Amino acid sequence: MIEAEQSLIASMVMNPDCIADVLDMAGPQDFRTKQHKDIVNAIVQLSNDGQTVDIFSVADITDQLGYLTDLASNCHRMNEKAASIIVQRDSIRRTALKNLECAMQAVLAAETVDDQLSALAGVSDGIEVRGVEYETYTELYRDAIFRLNARMLGEVAEGLKTGFGAIDDRLSGLSNSDLMIVAARPSMGKTTYAMNIAENVAEAGGNVLVFSLEMSKAQLIDRSMSSRTMVPFREIKSGKFLDGSNAKLELGSSKVINKYNLTIIDKASINVDHAFNIAKKFNRTRKVDLIIIDYLQLMTAKSSNRFEEISTISRTLKAMAKTLDVPVIALSQLSREVEKRPNKRPVNSDLRESGQIEQDADIIQFLYRDEIYNSEDNNPNKGFCEVITSKFRNGEIGTDYLETRLDCCRMLSTSNFPQAQTQENSGGYIPYKR
Repeated sequence: MIEAEQSLIASMVMNPDCIADVLDMAGPQDFRTKQHKDIVNAIVQLSNDGQTVDIFSVADITDQLGYLTDLASNCHRMNEKAASIIVQRDSIRRTALKNLECAMQAVLAAETVDDQLSALAGVSDGIEVRGVEYETYTELYRDAIFRLNARMLGEVAEGLKTGFGAIDDRLSGLSNSDLMIVAARPSMGKTTYAMNIAENVAEAGGNVLVFSLEMSKAQLIDRSMSSRTMVPFREIKSGKFLDGSNAKLELGSSKVINKYNLTIIDKASINVDHAFNIAKKFNRTRKVDLIIIDYLQLMTAKSSNRFEEISTISRTLKAMAKTLDVPVIALSQLSREVEKRPNKRPVNSDLRESGQIEQDADIIQFLYRDEIYNSEDNNPNKGFCEVITSKFRNGEIGTDYLETRLDCCRMLSTSNFPQAQTQENSGGYIPYKR
């Protein structure tokens, strides 16, 4: 509405004290005409430079003295907040309609469902809702004291429990809106670790959504049977059970079927926007407690190159965690550079294809099994997996240990930590520290 824009411009040049309040709601890009955008940009420039904002200083930049004088003399002045809301509303409407038109053309031209959904996901691109609610440090501190007292009284639950004691102690459980990256070289147990967490959360009554881009539903269910019953996976896969295994399998499987809320979506490749839409729909119908992506590099996104694609995927997964207010665990590959070092324990720079992953993640964990590189029977690390938390935005980094029973697709909490040194080419054993 042009009248609202004119009113705001007149207010800012006649009463510079209102500039900050106006710009908090409506920026230069929100004004409809180029003439108004240029004037508001000039006001912003003068204000930021600490110079006087009036009709003459703005006209000196824009050459709009006649127009500004006319606004100051004849424009019907509206309340600044009301006018700002009108300008912001109309700006959002224009942007949304333009995006809808582009999306319609893209949907008509799309050859796949994922491309269609990706086009629709861009409808809100470029829309920024301005206006910030402010809280003082004293107010924030008071709220923090209330939360602390509630935690001390047990009235506020800690984060979602992974089911692994040492991991939960370090992280205080998985927090809503956190993106956790779990990365490792092949055969370290990434999928086993993630699915064990999924099963543990589901067993505790949580609702888990898993996007499996590498393994099929059938493969994951077979592995879950092995994990929950501790019947070796090879027996389940072959159908040749040893004594007692069959009865144990039937008992454990019935418990899984009756109790777990765990949904698996298996696609060899899925657009990250499509996955986000699925998660939103799932969360509306059945409140989700945990989302797992296996694995990040198999997702797709519209981009001009692979680096940009991975960066877009990473940012979208973080947005998924924040928007749905749920922890998201994304598995990730590591580069082969790990294999070239004497100490093959991963570091953050080993994350494959994009530094954006490291930036977006709230938590980064690496899995390392020393026996992969040092297979001797006397290796004191044999049968253990090191869970190396190398980034934790809200806590301490460090290494924890799980016992591995990968023949049963399972990792277990343990208090028996290896104490001896590994072979020299592993870089030396890192002792357990809390």
